[in-house]
Amino acid sequence: EATLRSYLPELRDRPLTVPDVSFEGEGPEAKTVAPAPSNPPRLAALGEQVRAAAERADATSWQRLPNLTVYGNADMAAPNPRVFVATKLVFVPSWDVGVQLEWSLSQVTGGSAKTEQARQEKAGLEARYSDAKRRLDAERAGAVGILQAATARAKRAHERVERRTLTHLTVLS
Repeated sequence: EATLRSYLPELRDRPLTVPDVSFEGEGPEAKTVAPAPSNPPRLAALGEQVRAAAERADATSWQRLPNLTVYGNADMAAPNPRVFVATKLVFVPSWDVGVQLEWSLSQVTGGSAKTEQARQEKAGLEARYSDAKRRLDAERAGAVGILQAATARAKRAHERVERRTLTHLTVLS
């Protein structure tokens, strides 16, 4: 009490009142900690980065495959480059339909390197995610331990105050 009064000079002339703290029902089965959010924002952001890296790795894998292009074109022109009528200007319809398959060796070699790079990036992000999750779990466990220790200290202080009050009353009587 003297230490408190020396740190807070406005308490010097006023009586000090301590509110009663009830410890009834406190025990290992009592829930003293509010439930933590299942997925805090920083962990959710890392999870989304891992998901995006997985999608990028899949996309680079697909880029190694041959490209298949199907095209179609219809045209009605006068003069038409395919059919030339010398005597008069006639609109002639024409059309093109085709399939084109493209594939190159650089798609396989360069694509393999890009795919491996994307997979390594994904693995790095997964490691960061698991490390952040482990650190968060450790922080939560540490905070719960600190809270339990503070509760135990408060309970012991309350018991000491009660004992002191009882011994003070027995001395006076």
